Amino acid sequence: MGRKRRDDPSRELVRFSRLIQQLVDSGIGQNEIAEATGLTRSHLNQILHYERHRKTTVGAETIRCMRDGLRIDPAYFFDDYEGDRDFRVYLLSEKRAEKRLDAFEARLATLERSDVELRGLLLAEREENERLRTQLARRGRSTTQPPSLPAPRR
Repeated sequence: MGRKRRDDPSRELVRFSRLIQQLVDSGIGQNEIAEATGLTRSHLNQILHYERHRKTTVGAETIRCMRDGLRIDPAYFFDDYEGDRDFRVYLLSEKRAEKRLDAFEARLATLERSDVELRGLLLAEREENERLRTQLARRGRSTTQPPSLPAPRR
């Protein structure tokens, strides 16, 4: 294997460029990729068009941002990856929507449990009221009128 020329792009740069192109082709904009990774749109554009910008490599920090922001396996950048498969990427908007849905479902479950508990309490309260009405009726008091209080002494 021959020595690599200094102006040849690194495989990490080429893979990074392919990944950005895959995401753009799937309808995800560079702004959303930039938001997910913390990289600037300008930086992403330089990587995407590395030949035009005469870029030959990407730094470790850029790879870390890409890895963490898009949840990419580091093997994508460093192992003998041939570019045959696309990576599924969770972008921030999808993650936020997923978190909101999880929170909504959790709140709904809580409300459903509360609803069941409240219905149980209401039923118990009705049963207790009916029991008290029955007891008052046995004593000869009306259940519609409150019991009269004795007059205060002078």
